Amino acid sequence: MTLVAQMFSHLDLEAGLEHVAHRARSQLDGTALPHPKTAEGMTRREARRAHKRHLANRVIRRMWRDEQHRLKTQLQAA
Repeated sequence: MTLVAQMFSHLDLEAGLEHVAHRARSQLDGTALPHPKTAEGMTRREARRAHKRHLANRVIRRMWRDEQHRLKTQLQAA
Protein backbone atom coordinates (compact mmCIF):
# COMPACT_ATOMS: atom_id res chain seq x y z
CA MET A 1 0.00 0.00 0.00
CA THR A 2 1.38 3.38 -0.93
CA LEU A 3 1.81 6.22 1.54
CA VAL A 4 -1.07 8.15 -0.05
CA ALA A 5 -3.36 5.12 0.20
CA GLN A 6 -2.35 4.66 3.86
CA MET A 7 -3.11 8.32 4.58
CA PHE A 8 -6.58 8.07 3.01
CA SER A 9 -7.19 4.79 4.79
CA HIS A 10 -6.25 6.44 8.10
CA LEU A 11 -8.51 9.42 7.37
CA ASP A 12 -11.40 7.08 6.53
CA LEU A 13 -10.86 5.18 9.79
CA GLU A 14 -10.68 8.42 11.78
CA ALA A 15 -13.88 9.70 10.17
CA GLY A 16 -15.60 6.39 10.83
CA LEU A 17 -14.55 6.40 14.49
CA GLU A 18 -15.79 9.96 14.89
CA HIS A 19 -19.12 8.95 13.35
CA VAL A 20 -19.48 5.90 15.62
CA ALA A 21 -18.48 7.93 18.68
CA HIS A 22 -21.01 10.61 17.81
CA ARG A 23 -23.81 8.08 17.28
CA ALA A 24 -22.95 6.36 20.55
CA ARG A 25 -23.13 9.69 22.41
CA SER A 26 -26.50 10.67 21.01
CA GLN A 27 -29.96 9.24 21.33
CA LEU A 28 -32.47 9.15 18.50
CA ASP A 29 -34.03 12.42 19.65
CA GLY A 30 -30.62 14.12 19.45
CA THR A 31 -29.99 14.64 23.15
CA ALA A 32 -26.55 13.77 24.44
CA LEU A 33 -26.12 10.72 26.63
CA PRO A 34 -24.20 11.18 29.89
CA HIS A 35 -20.77 9.60 29.55
CA PRO A 36 -19.44 7.46 32.45
CA LYS A 37 -16.05 9.16 32.20
CA THR A 38 -17.58 12.52 33.12
CA ALA A 39 -18.62 10.93 36.42
CA GLU A 40 -14.90 10.18 36.97
CA GLY A 41 -14.14 13.89 36.77
CA MET A 42 -13.14 14.10 33.10
CA THR A 43 -14.32 16.95 30.94
CA ARG A 44 -16.61 16.13 28.02
CA ARG A 45 -13.70 16.57 25.65
CA GLU A 46 -11.48 14.18 27.65
CA ALA A 47 -14.33 11.68 27.84
CA ARG A 48 -14.85 11.87 24.07
CA ARG A 49 -11.13 11.29 23.49
CA ALA A 50 -11.15 8.30 25.85
CA HIS A 51 -14.15 6.86 24.04
CA LYS A 52 -12.54 7.30 20.61
CA ARG A 53 -9.33 5.73 21.92
CA HIS A 54 -11.32 2.75 23.20
CA LEU A 55 -13.07 2.37 19.84
CA ALA A 56 -9.78 2.63 17.94
CA ASN A 57 -8.25 -0.05 20.15
CA ARG A 58 -11.17 -2.38 19.50
CA VAL A 59 -10.96 -1.77 15.75
CA ILE A 60 -7.21 -2.41 15.56
CA ARG A 61 -7.48 -5.57 17.67
CA ARG A 62 -10.21 -6.83 15.34
CA MET A 63 -8.07 -6.00 12.30
CA TRP A 64 -5.12 -7.93 13.79
CA ARG A 65 -7.33 -10.91 14.60
CA ASP A 66 -8.78 -10.91 11.08
CA GLU A 67 -5.29 -10.72 9.57
CA GLN A 68 -4.07 -13.61 11.72
CA HIS A 69 -7.08 -15.66 10.65
CA ARG A 70 -6.45 -14.80 6.99
CA LEU A 71 -2.79 -15.83 7.23
CA LYS A 72 -3.67 -19.05 9.04
CA THR A 73 -6.27 -19.92 6.38
CA GLN A 74 -3.82 -19.04 3.62
CA LEU A 75 -1.14 -21.34 5.11
CA GLN A 76 -3.58 -24.23 5.48
CA ALA A 77 -4.68 -23.87 1.85
CA ALA A 78 -1.06 -23.99 0.61
